Amino acid sequence: MSGRCHVATLMTRLRIEALYRKPTTPKPALGHRIYPHLLRGLTIDRPNPVWAMDITYGPMPVGSSTWPP
Repeated sequence: MSGRCHVATLMTRLRIEALYRKPTTPKPALGHRIYPHLLRGLTIDRPNPVWAMDITYGPMPVGSSTWPP
């Protein structure tokens, strides 16, 4: 059984790292315009007036996201 420190040491020696969203990912670029929240002040009083979509972050192992290779 291994602890976190031991695993971190092994990963450093093998030059591998975990794939996850880094802390700097959500920071906007310099000069990027900030848009207002479009649903502010909207009263939702009936079914289906607002729809949403979830775009999940998924890192690609190498290169672009074109499929098939």
